[in-house]
Amino acid sequence: MYNFRKNLMRRLQEDGFEVYVCCGEDEYTAKIASEGNNFLPMAFERKGANLLKDLTQFFLLYRIYKKLRPDIVFHFTIKPNIYGSWAAYLAGVPFINTVSGLGYVFLQDNLFCRIVRLMYKVSCSLAHKVFFQNADDLTLFRKGNLFKDPRLELVCGSGVDTDYFKPISTDIPKVEKTGFRFLFSGRLLFDKGVGEYIEAAEEVKKVYPETVFQVLGPVDSGNPAGISAELIEQWVKKGVITYSGFTDDVRPYLAAADCIVLPSYREGTPKSLLEAMAMAKPIIATEAVGCREVIENEINGLAIKIKNVQSLRDAMLKMISFSDERRKMLGSSGRKKVLEKFTDTEIMKKYSDTVKQFIKD
Repeated sequence: MYNFRKNLMRRLQEDGFEVYVCCGEDEYTAKIASEGNNFLPMAFERKGANLLKDLTQFFLLYRIYKKLRPDIVFHFTIKPNIYGSWAAYLAGVPFINTVSGLGYVFLQDNLFCRIVRLMYKVSCSLAHKVFFQNADDLTLFRKGNLFKDPRLELVCGSGVDTDYFKPISTDIPKVEKTGFRFLFSGRLLFDKGVGEYIEAAEEVKKVYPETVFQVLGPVDSGNPAGISAELIEQWVKKGVITYSGFTDDVRPYLAAADCIVLPSYREGTPKSLLEAMAMAKPIIATEAVGCREVIENEINGLAIKIKNVQSLRDAMLKMISFSDERRKMLGSSGRKKVLEKFTDTEIMKKYSDTVKQFIKD
């Protein structure tokens, strides 16, 4: 919530609203409160489906909505979008859902995932507005004519602060650098293509042993596609990658990298790539849903096939072979694209204008 939504919280406060934030408690709770928000602890269990626990959180949300009677409610991620929609609908408060990416349940095809997908579509049909972060997800929800109407709208991700993420300045220390450096930045999930990143790294190191493959991001044990800390440690011990854990400030790591890699299977709009592009870094990304919104092959980076180690390996070798000037051109094109389409200023304005319309009505 803090990393992805703080700019929205700030914009709502600037518009004169009192903001309440419902999410799990952790080390970011104090930061959310320090921004002037009211914090309400509650969290759905992210790992698997525990109907009893989910229903408990659903009734908690319902009681919160009935008590506060908010002018508008925002839901993000799959369980809040599903259960939060029903709670807000029953409480009689208007709400906006944001589909920030259709992950695990839209990548698998079993009975459980099919049921969840139906629940997701039905719950979003109750919303006053549904924002999608890429055109493919929007089209998927429109299949079957479930709810084709103006409430469905495209928004270009959660936005990037291009004053904060910009080509590095000397006041931010660089991470120590040796050979050519690739960086994966994101949650450690197999669905993010981390497995392919590791395999391709092993292949590239056979040609260029000095190449550095860095991994930056949190272990996500609550996700079915999560990678264990033990497996990460094995890769580190083998010398395949360097693991830098999680950080509040990715800019020094982006600045030290020569290329940022995201071999994801599916995204909303990948913030890690947008931040890299804003800092004028070339990228390598799959032609997957969400990623293809930002990658332009040979323009701001190299596009690769999904779940294809060979394609990733070849792209990495090609990126290494490029001249510094060529990589600089790719990076410059990426920043230009972010400035034209993905700035947080324009995206927050869209949210703000939508809220004002509801309040006016």
